[in-house]
Amino acid sequence: MRASAILSIMASQRELQKYSELLELRTLIEAPSPQEAVLDLHHQREGRTYLVLFVFLFVLPTLAALAIFGFILADRFEAEARLVIRGSSPSIGNAITSVLQSAGVSGATNDAYAVREFMLSRDAMRELQEKYELREAYGRPQADFIWRFPNFYMPRGEEGLYREYRRMISVNYDSTSGVIILRVQGFEAADVNRLAEGLIRSAEQFVNRLNERSQRDAVNSALNEVDEMEHRVIAAQAQLTAYRNRERMVDPGQDSFVIIEGVAKLSLEAAETSMQLRQIERASPDSPQIATIRRRLAAIEAQIVRERGRLAGDSNSLSSKIAEYERLVLEREFSERALMAARSAVEVARAEALRQQIYLERVAAPSTPDYPTYPYRTLLILLVAALSYCLYKVVAAFALDARRHGQT
Repeated sequence: MRASAILSIMASQRELQKYSELLELRTLIEAPSPQEAVLDLHHQREGRTYLVLFVFLFVLPTLAALAIFGFILADRFEAEARLVIRGSSPSIGNAITSVLQSAGVSGATNDAYAVREFMLSRDAMRELQEKYELREAYGRPQADFIWRFPNFYMPRGEEGLYREYRRMISVNYDSTSGVIILRVQGFEAADVNRLAEGLIRSAEQFVNRLNERSQRDAVNSALNEVDEMEHRVIAAQAQLTAYRNRERMVDPGQDSFVIIEGVAKLSLEAAETSMQLRQIERASPDSPQIATIRRRLAAIEAQIVRERGRLAGDSNSLSSKIAEYERLVLEREFSERALMAARSAVEVARAEALRQQIYLERVAAPSTPDYPTYPYRTLLILLVAALSYCLYKVVAAFALDARRHGQT
């Protein structure tokens, strides 16, 4: 038994020795050449380079996008409203207005831009803060640290709140359709609807203030003209009264008529006296009545000369006084007519101001959204993944090309 065991052990050793020799021979046969070994080393290095670039340029950015857009960023709701600026009833000047509108010059366009600028202004933000607690709406607990107010890059003061306001609210004007598009973002559906409604009400109040200011300016200008005309009428009447008191006559024209009638009567009397004188001289040339009649005729003619001197003559004559009187009367009449025209202009200004009023109409009122609008999670993640993969392929191609040029 022992001898057979020893023989079997020896046989096994011989078989093991033969097997090891065969392995050494196979290793020698299959061993690569030095060139093949260098190529294998280059392939291993290229594989490690591709792996590092793939991880850093594709895997890590995609995972970061997945974490940010999928888990970190909070839902943001959006309410949208569409508004239009409408004027009052058309007027006669609409033909000119239509020409100006076709050339791009439109009052409604200017008003729409004014409303847009107001809705994006600090005044509108302050009104929302006072009435609708804007800070609380932007600082909801469910908001993320990037969009919540305040955050690490927006201070707590009014300037930081205004930057957040401009980021969460957009107002655009479509000049083709004349529609103002308002979009309000927030972290709760009720907040965005409430803020949109509040901002529209503030814009309506702003439009009303524009109308009141325009009407007040137009009417005040006309009223100032009325006041000026009233002062002119009062001044003209005062000058006329002072003239009457100074000259001690109410109407020089009426006085001139009296003088003219007196001159006419005296002329008639002088003619009759002259005829009587000629008759007496022919009948009895030596009559003692001739001297008396001649004295009487001379007195009448002298009176006629004096009365005519009162009508026309030096600066104290009635004609010069009539000229000044008529000038004062004409000034008073002109002032009175101007006053009547100014009063009519006030009514016209009121009517024109009412006609030029503008109104903010709601084409589409804001409503409470049922689901969040932002962020576009799937789209953004896929976009980052696609851009990262493109970047990875480009950088890997440049790296491989640079390595191969370096080997040559």
